[in-house]
Amino acid sequence: MTAVDVRAATAADAATVVAMLDEGALWMIARGIEQWRPGMFPLAMIERRIAQREVFIARSGDEVVGSVALHHDDPIVWGDTPPVAFYVHNLVVRRRWGGNGIGRELLAWAERDTAVRSRPLLRLDCVAKNETLCGYYARAGFSERGDVAAYGLTLRRWEKAVGDLPSHQR
Repeated sequence: MTAVDVRAATAADAATVVAMLDEGALWMIARGIEQWRPGMFPLAMIERRIAQREVFIARSGDEVVGSVALHHDDPIVWGDTPPVAFYVHNLVVRRRWGGNGIGRELLAWAERDTAVRSRPLLRLDCVAKNETLCGYYARAGFSERGDVAAYGLTLRRWEKAVGDLPSHQR
């Protein structure tokens, strides 16, 4: 497992984040996975999310190796809910770093960050028929919370309680 340092992305990181998302989209398409498309995350959108402090990057040394977004809400997928969770979006690892545990490191960081900010749940979603990703989230300790139609797809919702993390893990 590669140790990574996760920090809030800055405006200077926006193009790198977009490039990683496009690279991830191409990788999924090549494997027949319907999830993202290249160009789905325009630079202006990522810049706006960075300005809102929702985008975080992972570095190994001086190299950016992954990224994740943590949103305060997700009304399209989860409905209008009280502020009890943060929502993971756009979790991506540079392909040459795939298989090194960076995705798990980003999820663990998101769990700790969610707990520190006093929200007891971490939520995410993926295309319901993406068996590989559904299995990945299940193995990471997330529980299924049903499917929902959104963005023209059937999405599977996942949730994990994080409020009870031991203090040494926060």
